Amino acid sequence: QQVNYNGGSKWHSRVGGYQENERVVLSNGDIVKSTVANNTKNPNIDMTGWMYDGYFYKNYHLVSKWGAKGDGVTQDRLAIQAAVDALHTIYMSTGIVQTLIYEDNKKYVCHSIAIREGVNHVSIGQATLLKTPATPDETETALLWRNIFYPSVNANSLLKDRILIENLIFDGNYNNMNWTWGTYNQQQGSNLYMHSSGIPSGKRLKYELRNVVLKDSVGDGLLVSRNTDVIIRGLKTEDCF
Repeated sequence: QQVNYNGGSKWHSRVGGYQENERVVLSNGDIVKSTVANNTKNPNIDMTGWMYDGYFYKNYHLVSKWGAKGDGVTQDRLAIQAAVDALHTIYMSTGIVQTLIYEDNKKYVCHSIAIREGVNHVSIGQATLLKTPATPDETETALLWRNIFYPSVNANSLLKDRILIENLIFDGNYNNMNWTWGTYNQQQGSNLYMHSSGIPSGKRLKYELRNVVLKDSVGDGLLVSRNTDVIIRGLKTEDCF
């Protein structure tokens, strides 16, 4: 696939075509999605079977804007967190959900990203979030709560909009987490940790997972606690506790 300046998967001729709701980027940078299955029309020339994705076009933000590299080596944790915090601030002031875009085929090294209501996490194509490897002096106990994503709720959270996580691979970096066979010291170090701490009684944090892959985790791939509402539309796990 070609990748254009804004990180989306640029349209290319694909055998069998694109499926319904798949998104691609036009030559001019606009994002469109297919409205039919097996769509072989080139939307740069013929929009039959395609529509402009106005939601993404108006409210999407490339994570690279905050300095995230996605090169598989650079520690991108602070950059991704800065992006989430900035977009959450926009959401809290406008009530409009924002979407953070990760670039196709890139690998972002990170951990302990506090995800917040009003900020979706989407790859147009498929990107990987690779858990930061342990350093030699980090013990299993110290790594107990090293998740990739975990939710953060503040006193002003609206608790009305789902957090969408789509087309992302969460790689727990199994072989580089300084763990010992037969122990459970990193059992809480899941790839996706969705808990309900701090939520008022009767309220729920809400998520939707679409086409998510959880792999190579010493802890759980997905940990969901009580009072958390998760819709799953396509989830694959590989070698998770």
